[in-house]
Amino acid sequence: MNTIKTIGFLALLMLIIPSSNGQVNTGTIIKTLIIDGQNNHDQWPKISYMLKNYMEASGLFSVDVKRTAFTWKGEEFLTEFAIKDMPVTQPVDAPQSDPNFNPNFNDYDLIICNFGWNAAPWPEETMLAFEEYMVAGGGLVVF
Repeated sequence: MNTIKTIGFLALLMLIIPSSNGQVNTGTIIKTLIIDGQNNHDQWPKISYMLKNYMEASGLFSVDVKRTAFTWKGEEFLTEFAIKDMPVTQPVDAPQSDPNFNPNFNDYDLIICNFGWNAAPWPEETMLAFEEYMVAGGGLVVF
């Protein structure tokens, strides 16, 4: 029930917060990207799966997931809470940077970060692209 309340709060919040183009949402679908792959909390795959499904079921969001090629912790949940069309990842024993992790943040109104403490850093190009997205008014929820 708390997850449903959280999703409801996010939906309500996004209806009143201006999008990255400065416009207030007037009932259009909110293009959302969940980024994940490395988290000190083992259940991160379940969280991404639940967020995606609940948000899409609301009819307010379209949700994509971009995952690092190297996954740290949570491997036992990747199969049970598989997200359709996700590429195969490589589990690692310690956080490891993915040099090819480069989501196009500008394609989205909202980014949900499901990375945890001690996750490997992103490539410099990705960090700069994310900073530019935020400076331009992009939306962010850290879960």
